[in-house]
Amino acid sequence: MEQAAERIAEPRRPLAKDDVSDLGRIPPQSLDAERSVLGAMLLSRDAIATAVQHLDERAFYRETHRKIWRAMMALFDAQKSSPVDLVTLVEELKRRKELEVIGGAAYLTSLDQFVATAANVEHYCKIVNEKATLRRLIEVGTEIVGECYDQRKEPALLLDRAEQAIFAISDDRLRTGFHPMRQLVLQGYSAIEEYRQRKVHVTGVPSGFYDLDEMTAGFQKSDFVVIAGRPSMGKTSFAMNIAENVAVHLK
Repeated sequence: MEQAAERIAEPRRPLAKDDVSDLGRIPPQSLDAERSVLGAMLLSRDAIATAVQHLDERAFYRETHRKIWRAMMALFDAQKSSPVDLVTLVEELKRRKELEVIGGAAYLTSLDQFVATAANVEHYCKIVNEKATLRRLIEVGTEIVGECYDQRKEPALLLDRAEQAIFAISDDRLRTGFHPMRQLVLQGYSAIEEYRQRKVHVTGVPSGFYDLDEMTAGFQKSDFVVIAGRPSMGKTSFAMNIAENVAVHLK
């Protein structure tokens, strides 16, 4: 893999601001994983559909890889229905006047040397995402440290700022990307067919109250359930019965 990178390397350039952090060290990154993601996306359109669920361009450390990602996303646009392969990608980058910037067609050709099969794209995406999260944590931490040394803000405000920044990173990790309509329809159809064959009505977590489960099909992953009522109407007992049913019967 490293030999392939040596044969066809990106254009030499001085270290950019993104290459070295304020701490004087190179931020966490895995260029091989980034190349593997892009290479898998060139091999399979399904790999693109998987990648967009886990990544966006900000996850890539190398700016040239971000440019390649953006070009691929333009080709992947459902309205265009364009194939995403070496030929169309070269033409798209030419149109954007970015082909030579990313290392030319030779660099694009080298990407498939970093991946044996597109089936592993989700694993590569995980590596890229983890490195991006570490870089973001370093960035936020460095900003907080600077503000602490500056001593212009109240400690309570800095604590709030730090909490919000960390929560924002966590939320960003949980947020999913673009889901092609075709993929959602197929997933929905597969789920319906599975439930039909199993003859199961309750598709979520059963409450143990049969009439309620008949109406709701159980508590679903996306549900936010609120038990409302006047004082002393049995809300707590009701909730405890549901919790007991789940704990005892579903483990």
